[in-house]
Amino acid sequence: MTTVPKFIACPECHANDWQHLENAEFNAPYNGERALKCGNCGRMYPVVDGIFVMWSDQLRGLLHDGAAGDAMSDKVKRANIEIYNEVSTEYGEHHDGSQPYAQTLLFLKAIADNFRKSKLDTSQSVLVDVGCATGASLDLGAHAYSHTVGVDISLGNLKAAKQRGHTAILADAEKLPFSEAAVDTITCFATLHHFPNPQAFVSAARRCLRSDGIMMIAGEPSQRAMTMGPLAKAAWNARKPVYRFLGRFSDRYYMHRDREQQERNDLAEVNRTAGGFSESQLEQFLAQAGFQDKVVFYGTDPDGFSNYATPPWQQFILRMLSFQNPFKRSNWMNLTAVGRADSSAD
Repeated sequence: MTTVPKFIACPECHANDWQHLENAEFNAPYNGERALKCGNCGRMYPVVDGIFVMWSDQLRGLLHDGAAGDAMSDKVKRANIEIYNEVSTEYGEHHDGSQPYAQTLLFLKAIADNFRKSKLDTSQSVLVDVGCATGASLDLGAHAYSHTVGVDISLGNLKAAKQRGHTAILADAEKLPFSEAAVDTITCFATLHHFPNPQAFVSAARRCLRSDGIMMIAGEPSQRAMTMGPLAKAAWNARKPVYRFLGRFSDRYYMHRDREQQERNDLAEVNRTAGGFSESQLEQFLAQAGFQDKVVFYGTDPDGFSNYATPPWQQFILRMLSFQNPFKRSNWMNLTAVGRADSSAD
């Protein structure tokens, strides 16, 4: 029997009083070896191949009942489910466009750790990565944590994360299934722009964090990077037929295998498609959630010592076509945000 970690709670009522049910029947592929029943509200959650399916009421409707309403939130989450249940392992790693993946993740996690005021209790520390994909991001810089937890909307992704040795939870990022003040660090790499309600996620993360806990959001498309002149927009749109052609030969271009898939991906990345985030938006998300200590910056340099960097060739062309300085990092780099849960706000 899979042991339920103490920090897992009902995503709707936040209780962690669990009743264990054997051979619970759900719609395939969510028939599991057992299920968890919340002793407080009575909701049921399957356990499939050791993965905790802690769906919200909305996500249960999409995954189990097949219901998909006309609300934009339903459409966006459905698009993400459809894409990432089939996605290739190429997308298990996110890139910020300026550094190799492993180097970027280690550097960002070091920044998050330095933002903390007190030392971690390594005997019970919990790291959660939301939008974990195949769990690659949890493999790096996590030695200080006794529990590493991957949260994703895709059962396929989570099976890979489970095989890597991480606790795997299928959940709605806007209703995280964790007890109040039970998590030390929450990371979200290149994923916030997939959420129809980013504020709901940031607020849910703040509720789950212990005093002095850290939330890090990184790799998010900025409004400045997504703002392009007419020539750049034409070049940006011209890439799609090229990528559709390449998608016939390489899994790397899975998101572009046909026009329908490209449209689905644009819907899944709703906030990138809408133009990205501004610094003030991310700051507002953190402030409204109750984070008092917070910082938002471009790339992976919070102190701003590096005002210029070498952009990837694609960004170089887009910036030049937009008559923008291609070497100014705020013109092409992604945004990073870090918030610390202040005990005075609890």
